[in-house]
Amino acid sequence: MAKTLRGNINHIEQKGEDYTNNYGTYHNWQVILKSGEVLYFLTRQGYPFKHGVGDEIYYQLKNEETGNAKLVEAPEEQQSFQKPEYTPPVVPKPFKGSGKAPDTQTSIIRQSSLKAAIEFHAGDKISRVEEVLNTARIFVEFVNNG
Repeated sequence: MAKTLRGNINHIEQKGEDYTNNYGTYHNWQVILKSGEVLYFLTRQGYPFKHGVGDEIYYQLKNEETGNAKLVEAPEEQQSFQKPEYTPPVVPKPFKGSGKAPDTQTSIIRQSSLKAAIEFHAGDKISRVEEVLNTARIFVEFVNNG
């Protein structure tokens, strides 16, 4: 299997004549990366190159001498996922509302916020208890203060 490489696009231009084979007609795109490397990609006739200047791409070289390459998905370990920034714990203000005692109302808000935080982080590959609790505190603060 070819090595997956990564680069940032600096310039894109459709180059030369369209290429035709038994599978169809293709546009030839010259892509210059910020590193200065020049690559060539094919897209089916009528389809533009699906990335723009400044985009990060993952690719595999099909021919190192000519720079022919194909786009690939980001490898599993390189896919970027940004966790929200750490927010210090928020101390909820006491409830100043209707019928129920503040302790009961605060408890209900905290329980439902914790449940929502658990569901929010359910899709994360790795979640720490502190992250879930901090998210719950953010939800409690929102419920109490808007």
